[in-house]
Amino acid sequence: MTDPVVRSETVGGVCTVTLDDPERKNALSAQLTSELMDALDAAEVDDAVRVIVLTNTGNTFCAGANLSERSGRSEASSLRQVDPAGMFARFGSRVSMLDAVPEPLPKEEPEVSAAIRGSLENDGVSFH
Repeated sequence: MTDPVVRSETVGGVCTVTLDDPERKNALSAQLTSELMDALDAAEVDDAVRVIVLTNTGNTFCAGANLSERSGRSEASSLRQVDPAGMFARFGSRVSMLDAVPEPLPKEEPEVSAAIRGSLENDGVSFH
């Protein structure tokens, strides 16, 4: 079994979702997008969650698409298939950077913020 590359923890109404694949610069692999969608889906329906914070390990928040999968060198077929563009469209309207404090949103739409460490590259810039 492959180690998880997305971690999620909720404390005090804040769900912190961490991209945790620093060896691949948190590239958007099938595994990462599947686990990320699962974490965001779970946070969205959890009544205790008021804010979702996206963050990362390593020095790159997200390097964009995982090109090794595009070349057919991946074993991602058993994972949940997630269209990153659809994921960003779904959550993107609720994303705010930490320097712009938003008005509180109703529970139906928890606020999504990004605590970015390092660079955003290629498709990774779609997160903001």
